Formats: sequence, C-alpha cells, structure tokens
Amino acid sequence: MFIENQKEQCSEGYGQQDPHLARNCGDCPSSRPTLQLQRRGKGEAARRLLPPWIFAHEIQNFGALQTLQQQATLEAGAGRGVRTPEGSLHPLAVNVVDSETGDFLGCALFHSRPLIAARVLEGLSASTPLNIDYVREKLSEAAARRRGLPRDALQPAAAAAAAAAAPAAAAAASAAAADRETQICSGYYRLINGESDGLPGVVVDLFGNAVSIQQLTRGKQWLHTRYQQALVAGSELLTAPLVAAIQEALRPAAVVLRNDSLLRELERDFSMSSYSTLISGELNGLQWIEERGCCFPVDLLNSPDTGWYYDRREARAAVAQLSGGGRMLDLHCHSAAFSITALRSGAARCSVCVDLSSDSLQLAAAAAAANGMQQQLLLQQADALQWMLNRVYQLAPHASRAAPSSCSDAAAAAAGGGLQQQAEAAVDAQFDIIVIDPPPPHRQGLVPAFTDKLLQLAAAAARLLADGGRLVVVESSRFIHLQQLMQILTDAVTAAGRTGSAFARAAATLEMHGGPTLDCPQDLRSQGVSGMNWVMLQLS
Repeated sequence: MFIENQKEQCSEGYGQQDPHLARNCGDCPSSRPTLQLQRRGKGEAARRLLPPWIFAHEIQNFGALQTLQQQATLEAGAGRGVRTPEGSLHPLAVNVVDSETGDFLGCALFHSRPLIAARVLEGLSASTPLNIDYVREKLSEAAARRRGLPRDALQPAAAAAAAAAAPAAAAAASAAAADRETQICSGYYRLINGESDGLPGVVVDLFGNAVSIQQLTRGKQWLHTRYQQALVAGSELLTAPLVAAIQEALRPAAVVLRNDSLLRELERDFSMSSYSTLISGELNGLQWIEERGCCFPVDLLNSPDTGWYYDRREARAAVAQLSGGGRMLDLHCHSAAFSITALRSGAARCSVCVDLSSDSLQLAAAAAAANGMQQQLLLQQADALQWMLNRVYQLAPHASRAAPSSCSDAAAAAAGGGLQQQAEAAVDAQFDIIVIDPPPPHRQGLVPAFTDKLLQLAAAAARLLADGGRLVVVESSRFIHLQQLMQILTDAVTAAGRTGSAFARAAATLEMHGGPTLDCPQDLRSQGVSGMNWVMLQLS
C-alpha cells in the first residue's frame, strides 16, 4: 500500500517498473473465475444488456468468489515474498455469465466488500488479458470522443497575453505539448471519465504536459516497486498498465495519483489509504491551464478533485456569456474561475469571491494576478453560509424590495474611486450574478444536511440579488437529481419572497440528457445515478 508523503519511493519505483507487470497486470484469461449473474425476471433486452456495475445480491456464486478472493490475496503475497497488509484483499478479474443460460456477458473486476461487488471492464473479452494493450485501446477510444472540445482544451499553446502573464514554465509546457505528435491530444481536458469510458472508477485529467489520475473504487493488485533494496507494496489495480499506456501515448513530464477523494469511503474497505502523490516525473510548482482566454493555476497535489473542475466548463461559459457588466458574488469560489471568465467577457464588472480555504484563495489571487484582474476581485475567507447570513442581516435595514440598492447603483457610487473601490462597494450592495458551487456530499447520510445548507444559501442569495439578477447553482453529487435541485431552489425563492422563472438549465450528463462538457460523459445505463447539475435562474 502506498505510504503518504513518500513521493520519492513512488516516483523511483514507477520509473523502474517491471514492464511485464504493466503489460499483464496479473490477469490470466484462461484461469479467470466465472461470476454468475442472476437475471431472473429480466426481459430479453435487459438480459443482453450488462450494466456498468453489479451488486452483491445479484451474484449467484458470491460466496465462492469471496473465498477465491481471500485465497488469491494470500497467494499473491506469498508468491512475492511479502506480507499482505492486514485487511487487504486482492481483486479478481472475472468473466460474467448469465446464471441460467451460461451465456458470456462480459468481464469485470470483483471485490467482495463494497455494495457494488463487480465493475464491468467494457470491451474486454473472455480471451483478452487485462493489460496495457487493453488500456491503450480505451484511451484511444476516449480521445476520439473528445475531438469536438474547444480549441483551448485540445490545443494548449497559450495565447500571447496568457503566456506573458503565466510563468515561463507554463509556456514551456504548452510548447512541449504542441510539438508532440500523438494520437491522443495533449491539452486541458478529462480524458477518462470512469465507467463512461470503459475504465470503472478511473478518472484521468490532462493538464498540458502533466497528468492527474484518480481512482475512486477498490481494486488492489500487488505491484511492487524497489526503493533502497526494499519491496514496497502499492498501486490500485489498473494503475500500472494505465500509467504505462499514458506515458507511451503522451510522454508527460509528470504523473500524479490523486487517491484522496472521500468517495473512496463508499468502498467500505478500511485498508484503502488516502493519498496524493507524484509517481512519475517532476512538478515545478503550480501547473497553468487556459480556458476562454484566461489562465489559471492548478495545484495538482492539493487542489480538490483532480486539481481542476473540467465538468464546469459549460457552466462557466454560460455565465461568461451574460450581458450587463454588473456585480458578481462567487461562493465557494475555489480559484475564482467563474469570476475571472465573467470579468474577461464583460459579464461582470467586479466580483466578491468567498471561500473558507486559504489555499483556494491563494490560487484565486494568483489567477487574478496572471489575468490582470487584481483590482476587480475582492477575496474574502469565510464560511459561505455564515457570510451570506451576515450580509442579509446587514442589508435588511437599508434595502427594501420596492427600492433595492442594486449593484449598478453601488458601482456608480464607487466609480470615482476605481475598480478596487467598486469591488469593495459590492460587499455592501446587491448583486447582479450570484454563483453557488458548494462541495458535494460524498455519501447518502450527508445529503439532508447538505440540502438544508443549500436551501439556506439559495434563499439568502435570492435576498441579495438585484431585480433581474441571475442565480447560478452548481450541484455535483451523485445523490441529487435535477428535479430535486429545482425543488430546493423553488423552496428557496419562495422563502425569500421572490418569484423565479427558469432561465437556463443543463443536466450534468452529456450523453444521457445534456451534460456539462463533452469530456465528462455519463453511461446511459447508469440513469439512477445523478451527476453534476447546474441551474441558472433569473429573479424578479
């Protein structure tokens, strides 16, 4: 298992990786166990359609596979002369068959602890090994589906202004990426989005000449790396062939494993460690990416998610296309991407950015400086809900619904003092645009508290919006559907005494019903699981 903060071990180990391990990943098709999937009561069409995941209660021979998994774990450790960490289990690559007909349905990774006991490996046949060749094919297929992304995502050479503002390292990274002739375009986008791209639980984001890999599900294969003549057990299943395929196709300067997502807790495996580590190459400070003519810093080892929210690209574009040039409030702003793209396009004149994380605000400050917008952003470190409640309380004695003090009025009052004074004046005024993008709940038990907080945030935002202002809410958990989000916002607007009309909305599923971006698709077969949703309301 990886040990936190031991980047030297991981980096050196992957540099000296045994190519045989990367190519074969310990999977032998001829001895692959069989998973018997119960299909009783399913129609003919449903019987032919293998879902992206299989629950434990659907597996007829679950007990037998559980025993095989325990045996495989012991044999894997003994065969390599290392002790298997307590509580860990070796995964099984299995052939999935219909329990009644015996028909082959596909291949999957089996692990007995999670509720989802098996995750399907799309396109892997009964005779094909799980190795670098298979992963390479998945990468190529995913890249082909992303050819329609914006030019700044697929062609990362920075514009002259951005290159001048960003560090020299960013320009060098972009130039190196542009020079490489590979089948998979280097750039700024999500290359792999889990089950939707045939690699369950795996997310791969590209940042020019750096790659960030996130593994959300359990699947442990004992691969070994050498450091000071010692064997260090580590790496999630698929890591070795995945990293090898990425290095072969993209030749990245750095590869990062971001296995610190709270979603990994859903695997119910206490032996899964949480870590963020550099496994290949070097990282020299922050990475820089480009979007809509703006450049943004990314901390690949510490920023939320994989380092950047690519799935918000279309939501940011929608806000940037608004007209009016008024005042903006950016709650849970992270690196202020919503604000900076809106300021660049003229959708906003100035913005107040609120976040509790000092690291996020440092990124926002760096982004503002790189884009020449320091005077238009006011950064405030605070809990978003508490900040909003304080603002509503402060504004109540001075503003009425009949004659609100609009952001435009505040801007005019502060015009004599310049952009910085306008940004500061926005704190004491209503806003024309408010964006709410809260951290999502990572498990079902946290949803009630989250929805209650979101309701309070949206209600406070409705009170702080000027007439005709836009409220943009982003919700990125897997537990709340678009209809539920709309109901929360309806209740919030009602509680605030405002009327709202749906101005624009988009579900976070590109291939199913609209989706946020081309590089974050969702498998059509996972309709019961929500994704990222964003809604824009215009309030009167």
